[in-house]
Amino acid sequence: MVVDIKVRAYESHGPHGEVRVDYSVDGKEYTFLVERIGDSSLYSKFDAEGVTLFQSLEKAIEGPDAAAVANGLKELISLEHPAGDIETVTIDYKPVTIKRSCPTCGSMSLERSVPVPGEGSGGTPTAPRYKCSACGQECYHISDDYMVRLVKGNDSLFSEEERAQLKKDPEGFMKELKEYTSRIFAMKNIKRVI
Repeated sequence: MVVDIKVRAYESHGPHGEVRVDYSVDGKEYTFLVERIGDSSLYSKFDAEGVTLFQSLEKAIEGPDAAAVANGLKELISLEHPAGDIETVTIDYKPVTIKRSCPTCGSMSLERSVPVPGEGSGGTPTAPRYKCSACGQECYHISDDYMVRLVKGNDSLFSEEERAQLKKDPEGFMKELKEYTSRIFAMKNIKRVI
C-alpha cells in the first residue's frame, strides 16, 4: 500500500523582503531562508535548533518577487521529500533564533544577525552570527557539519600544504581551524555559542 504523505510548509515574508519556509521531513524540522544582500541572494538552511546547516550566496535574478522565491524553496523541499505533496500555510514572519543561551548573560534571546559578506571571502558570509537581545553581546556558532561544508566548498582558499594536511588528518585540521576561528572572534569580543 502506497501512502501519499503531505509535507506542510509554513511560509512567511519578512519586512526586508526575506522569505522563510519552515517544514518537516521524516520527523526533522528545517527552515529555509532567502535574504537579499547587496545584489545577491543568501540561501540559508537551519535545523530545528536554529543552527545553520549551510549558506550559499548566489547572484540574484533581476527583480525576483517573493512568490517566485517561495516557489523555488518549495521545489528544494520537494527534492528532499519527493514522495508527497507540499501544503503551504502562510504565517507571520519571525526572525531565526538559535536555541542556545547567551555566553554573557545566559538568556535564551540570541537572534541571527543579518550576514555581511567578509572581505576576501568572495562575498560569501562565512560565520553564522547572533546578537543577544537582552544584553547586546555579539556571538557566533559554527557547527561541525557547517565547518566541513565550508572547508570543502572553499578548498581553493587553502594552500597545497593545507589541503595535504586536511587529507592526511581531517580531524586535526578541523580542530586547528576551529581554534584559529575562536582566536579571531575573541580578538573582536565576539563570543562563541556552545
